[in-house]
Amino acid sequence: MAKTYQIMNVCDHGQNYVCIYDSTANYNPYKLYRKWYDKGWHRKKVAEYCEFQSILWHLLQAEYGVR
Repeated sequence: MAKTYQIMNVCDHGQNYVCIYDSTANYNPYKLYRKWYDKGWHRKKVAEYCEFQSILWHLLQAEYGVR
């Protein structure tokens, strides 16, 4: 079985986000990355959470500007 695998890939108003599950992580196995294309694909980690539901809440807050 793979150590990491992609859970979700979503594009929201021109912002691409990727959620990756890391099965080897002791804490916070769900990682959220912002992804963009500039002469090749780049990604930057936005957040780490212990459950997938928190990733969805993070994306919801990012869309509506709730902090």
